[in-house]
Amino acid sequence: MSGICSLFLTVAAAYSTFFSGTEGIERMKVYLWAAAGITFLFANYTAWRREHLKVVSESPAIEMYIDQVRWEMGANNNTVLIFAVYLINSGAPSITRGWYGTIKVGNGDEEKLEHFHASSPWVIHQDGQTVTLHPGDSIVAKTLERRLETGEGKAGRIFFALKGDRINQLASANFKAKLGCFDFKGKLTQKTFIPHGAPLSGVQLYPSEEGTIIPPLPPLSDTTVSPPAE
Repeated sequence: MSGICSLFLTVAAAYSTFFSGTEGIERMKVYLWAAAGITFLFANYTAWRREHLKVVSESPAIEMYIDQVRWEMGANNNTVLIFAVYLINSGAPSITRGWYGTIKVGNGDEEKLEHFHASSPWVIHQDGQTVTLHPGDSIVAKTLERRLETGEGKAGRIFFALKGDRINQLASANFKAKLGCFDFKGKLTQKTFIPHGAPLSGVQLYPSEEGTIIPPLPPLSDTTVSPPAE
């Protein structure tokens, strides 16, 4: 584009009296600056359009992994389940939306989990420790306000409520939960979680989370490595 503009102005300057003399040189400067501005805008638009068409034409490929789940009693006689989720996208960039969850306890019927967003810090207590989770630690907030780029992975928590006091049922580890979400094109990604039976000890904070553990985890012990004998 810039080459065509330069060629046109060069030919015009060589064969037209409009660009001759002192006034013609000043006109040439104006036209050159205008041509530079037009080519700059055109180049940016072309790059944006190419990227836009890539995103629209290609499909996201989001995989979900559920690391663990914690539960505790919440308000209104509901049991709150807090899942730790990883998402990895190997396709086109995308947000996530429409999160849902179901659970099946023992031989019972599949029940719907009610997703909710913790709008204020949430404190988890276990084994004499507490961890504070902030609203920004939610996997929903991380992947709705900012898209999941190609080759990117994100970790976060997601909150669900189950009607009634279900603590003893969940503690038996005889349940199966399923979580799912949709990408910007409406493609479903889902994962089934089956507990392995061993109870969780202590609390855990993931690298991308902003929370704090109280009391803090003990520091790693120093290890001294002796140099090899000569």
